Amino acid sequence: MSLHLGDLIIMSSPMMNRFPLNRGIFLHFKVEYFFEIGLFFGGILLYWRSFTLVRNMVRKQVLVILMVVFFLGGAGLLFASSFGGLNVESFIMGSGAVVSAQKEEVQLVVGGDIMLSRNIGWLAKQEGYDRTFSGQNFNPLSQFSCYASGDCLLYFNLESMFSAKDNDQPKGGFTFRANTGNIQTLLDLQGNNELVLSLANNHTNNAGGDGVELTRHRLSAHEIGHFGAGNTTGEAETFYSTRKGGIKFCFQAFSYDGTHGIYGKKSLAWNPLSLPLMTGTLHAMEQDLCDVKVLGLHWGAEYRFQPAKWQVLLAHQLVDAGADILLGGHSHVPGPYEIYNGKPIFYSFGNFLFDQDWGMKTSVGEFDFNYDYELKKNRVPTYIPLLASLQIEKNGTGIQISSPLFKMARLHKGIFSPLDDETFSGMMEHLVLK
Repeated sequence: MSLHLGDLIIMSSPMMNRFPLNRGIFLHFKVEYFFEIGLFFGGILLYWRSFTLVRNMVRKQVLVILMVVFFLGGAGLLFASSFGGLNVESFIMGSGAVVSAQKEEVQLVVGGDIMLSRNIGWLAKQEGYDRTFSGQNFNPLSQFSCYASGDCLLYFNLESMFSAKDNDQPKGGFTFRANTGNIQTLLDLQGNNELVLSLANNHTNNAGGDGVELTRHRLSAHEIGHFGAGNTTGEAETFYSTRKGGIKFCFQAFSYDGTHGIYGKKSLAWNPLSLPLMTGTLHAMEQDLCDVKVLGLHWGAEYRFQPAKWQVLLAHQLVDAGADILLGGHSHVPGPYEIYNGKPIFYSFGNFLFDQDWGMKTSVGEFDFNYDYELKKNRVPTYIPLLASLQIEKNGTGIQISSPLFKMARLHKGIFSPLDDETFSGMMEHLVLK
């Protein structure tokens, strides 16, 4: 047990006889020792000054009275602070005084693209839309400490809008329209945590304006945050904010093909990769006192690990404009990350829940690949979802963001399984920006 000066002062006093150590009462003092020391030395100075003033006085009992009054007052403050809950700082400096800021922490867990149509939706429909994360199935999010306790803030990109006319069939082409029953998959994924979803991607318009309206309605009904698309540009450009663990997070998303127009019978808009729009959004977030500003970016070439030079340049411009975290997607394979000016940039998380689990046969000149030690062959890793956890801390000096903790899994027909260590190590080598 380590002792402070405040402990020694009180432990040497007669109060120790009334509150013995074996009751553990002196192990948890709430008093700030800085003020104890100040009171202690302040008392010495007052004693000396009082003695100087009255040393030639006949009535020496005045000095005795002053000493007794000060000692009792100081002892009362210390006793009330330690045992009665009195805030000495507020008592001495005013009720608004704050000397030591309380540390607040949140674990942000981020992943890639979720597609609930085609074969994923068809398989889920066979089991009442309670399939991927049900029963004893492996949940890759369980690899993070905050997930079981319900303390995670989760981020993904929803690649398929809900539709009254779904496209849930094994070979459904490239039109992603999900049955509304698939909301159960998202709820199972969420667990007891908070989930937010980007809606800005190159499949936002697959179910038309009706699909975006239905998707936003269903997500809102289940308190799942969403952003990046709407039936008007105003809805699309309105960023989403949430406060968790005392930290205000603000999210917005953008896609390389973002636009607005009439799709089906209703208008539809999703945010483009426009630098003025993105920097304007960051400014609005700053004005709204957001602690952590997060942008989702749907961009880049498919089946390529490394980002293009324009992506790196744009990412750096966004961080310089105030972005705290950049989350990329669209490539279908995990991509590299970097820390730029203290801010994490993830160029791509690849697929999270998708039906491209065949891994694609490699063509060295066309696609990037990784050697899979379980399959014992080269594969384009469309079936390996990348996940990352960031510890966000708010303290007296501002916001601190930890280095990412990476996890992966293996996906086959909508069911996850653990990834072997050798393949994981090989994938980690591709996460280095070149």
